[in-house]
Amino acid sequence: LRAQGKDDEAKRQYDLAIETQKKCLDPNSQNYTSDLLNLAEMLKDQGYYDKAKALYECALISCEEKFGPNHSKVAKLLNDLAFVLQAQGYYDKAKVHSERALSIRQVQLGPNHPDVAESLNSLALLLITQAKYDEAKQLFTRALKIRE
Repeated sequence: LRAQGKDDEAKRQYDLAIETQKKCLDPNSQNYTSDLLNLAEMLKDQGYYDKAKALYECALISCEEKFGPNHSKVAKLLNDLAFVLQAQGYYDKAKVHSERALSIRQVQLGPNHPDVAESLNSLALLLITQAKYDEAKQLFTRALKIRE
């Protein structure tokens, strides 16, 4: 539905799926977490950052419980949550999540993995919003070297 531009209908369907799963399934099931992430992504794209943030936080808790605090899926959620926090102007909180995501990815995937480059870019963009250009440049340079 989202691909067809039917965001309102997609949101209703995600809401219905989440409510049904709360009643019928373990909230830590893969489908529940997946639906939370899909809805959070849609809300983020539409600029509903408060609602997206709440869903990302729920999904993060679920992923940490299911996979452990240092799993690559947790790192992806941390990056997404950091983006929302940055958009809301919570730069310090966003930085904590971005740095944690980077750390997880470096350990789990190795220092030259493309996902590490993604985390470096995310953190660099955050630093630019804080006028920390020299730090951002170092991170961008490192990300470019990974992608070469």
